[in-house]
Amino acid sequence: MIRQFVAAGLALALVTGAWLPAEAVPLAVGLGPGLNRLEDDSREAFVDANPDNVFGVGDVIVGFAKINQFLAPATLDAANQVYVIFSQQVSGFSDLGGGQTRVEFAPTAVVGLRMQDITGNAATTGSFLAVYDRAIPFSTDLILSPPPGATTQADYLDVITGEGTLRMTLSPVAGDDYYAAQTGFFGVTTLALPSLTATVATSIEAGLTVVLNNTGVLVVPNGTLSTGVPPGSSLTFHDILVTGGQAVGASGIPNVNEWADSSGYGEFAQCVTAAGGSIPCGFIDNADLVFTAAVPEPAPLLLLGLGLVAVAATRRRRA
Repeated sequence: MIRQFVAAGLALALVTGAWLPAEAVPLAVGLGPGLNRLEDDSREAFVDANPDNVFGVGDVIVGFAKINQFLAPATLDAANQVYVIFSQQVSGFSDLGGGQTRVEFAPTAVVGLRMQDITGNAATTGSFLAVYDRAIPFSTDLILSPPPGATTQADYLDVITGEGTLRMTLSPVAGDDYYAAQTGFFGVTTLALPSLTATVATSIEAGLTVVLNNTGVLVVPNGTLSTGVPPGSSLTFHDILVTGGQAVGASGIPNVNEWADSSGYGEFAQCVTAAGGSIPCGFIDNADLVFTAAVPEPAPLLLLGLGLVAVAATRRRRA
């Protein structure tokens, strides 16, 4: 009987992550009970879908982010094992006054740039974000170095979808789901391109619903747990939050001009020049993602406790 308790305790500890070593981890292993904060680093291409040489309604930002760290509840290194692919289309602008503009986004509807088009997976239809991970590191760190022979952004995404496993999709489902950027550099309705070359502080905000969850970890709306959620926060009742960050773009900045054409998605133009040509351009940003994972039920915790007690009893008996 003691051996059975020991086995049960060890198995549950592995499932719950109670005894996880501080090493590289995929998504499910990195998420712990309660509020989780993750940090990413992104590379994004701007696509002037019209094309009209302005950043405006209908244009698309498509790219990927690498999860660098699981910051809370424990600091764990993702070590090139988790990537997020996204495609978002500008749906509107709001003038906030004081030189600030809010840019609202919707899931991309431009054929060829939709999530299901760039991932090749119908499960991502209508999504903002698709999260992929791998039990071991990806073959190439896509933030630090290009894949062998890669010339377009599509080549980078092929590594993610080819080597990784689709774990989550996130979409606007509830009426208050949103994805927006509050910034000071966009005009109220349009921005001429490709003139933007400065580093600009940008507040990135999103509140989205998890539609597909293959992690085995229950993700719940943040409002269901009181710990860590600011009282009265407008970001309270969403499955995932995106917040903070700084944006750099759109052309002439290192690392945003990595792709030789319009990201490898057909004939779409990026930043259009005065002569009518198209030059590579895009954005870099980093932001925090916040998940809330369900707290384990008391019964499994009790079983784990019994397992640990059994281990101690076994040691005493042997002594």
